[in-house]
Order: sequence, then C-alpha cells, then structure tokens
Amino acid sequence: MKALLSAGHTRVASGTRVGDPLIATVLTLLAEAHPEYATKFGSGIAHWIIQDNSDVGYTTVGYRAMLKNGQGPERFSYNDVLKTPSKWQNLQEALTKAADDITQQFREQAFANGPFECPVTGKLLERPTQARATHVSPSRRDLHLAFLVSEGIAASDVVLAKDQPGSGYRIVDSELVQRWRKYQCDRLGGMRVEWNPQSRSE
Repeated sequence: MKALLSAGHTRVASGTRVGDPLIATVLTLLAEAHPEYATKFGSGIAHWIIQDNSDVGYTTVGYRAMLKNGQGPERFSYNDVLKTPSKWQNLQEALTKAADDITQQFREQAFANGPFECPVTGKLLERPTQARATHVSPSRRDLHLAFLVSEGIAASDVVLAKDQPGSGYRIVDSELVQRWRKYQCDRLGGMRVEWNPQSRSE
C-alpha cells in the first residue's frame, strides 16, 4: 500500500488533483481510520491533491484533503494511521480470519502431488506444516482494500464485534462475510505456498 501511495505523487506537480480513483479511495479509507478524523475532516473529503510539505519544514511531497465545506488543503500523513492500531487494522484481521480455512485448504492442496521446492528459498517442502499460503499479487492488505472498493463501502461502514471465544474481531454481517469468502476464492491465483520461516521443521 505504501508503494502505491508513494508512486502516486512521484514527479507530479504540487497542487495537482489526485486522479487515480484507487489512490483516492485508499487515502479516504485511511483518513477515516485517523483518530482525529472528526476534527480534521469532519465536513467530509471532496477530493485529494498532491502538495509539497515545505510549509511544515520538509522537502518531501504528500497528500492533502480538500474538504466538502470548501476548506483545505488539510494535511494528512497516512503513515500515522498505518503505524497505529485502527478500525482498518481490526477489519483486516477479521477478513483474514473469515477466510482462514480457504487459505489453509489452498496450502494443503499444494501438496497433492507430493513434496516440492519453495519458489522463494528453494527449500524442499515435504508437508503442509512447513509451509504458509501467502498473498503475492495483490498483497493481502491490497486484496482487502480492493474488496471494500468492490462493495462500495469504507472500513468505518463495517460493524465488528469481539470474537468470542477467541481473540480479535469478527464481522457481524454474515452476508458480507460470504461475499468476502467468494471474493477470496475467486482470487486464489494471486497466492503461492512457500516456506514458513516460523516452522520448526527443516
């Protein structure tokens, strides 16, 4: 995600409106997870622009929000959100858990024809306990984001509840969960099975 956002303002003139709808959606989702969202973006975000950070003493370039009430640009650091536990991160955890059995089955099926070499390390994988299923293209985070975009919803729209028994969170809307599971199943081609560095088996 950081790579996507960083590439979005490379070699772009300060003041340019963000034209990529995916980047704009990502920025808005992250902004909604900001602990000071109501204060910074309370009237709603109309669109995003790219602007240099010279006004705050930096030589970097970043994103600013133009608000629906006509105010702005409002400075926003997506790194602050990505570093802090948020609704978005809790939702990611819930989405991962909701499709856990699907990714585990994908890992198991990789061994249908016997042992094979890890495509990353070259280690011989002899059994599923040595391996993990990894989202490669897109990454797991970006897959979650793409699902939200396909549903036309933001992280703040999804109701979560503490998972009992167990820890973490679950998605309350069972129909949304089923749609997510289908979305994940339809995109298993972007995953691979590789050596699990946490495995104790050599």
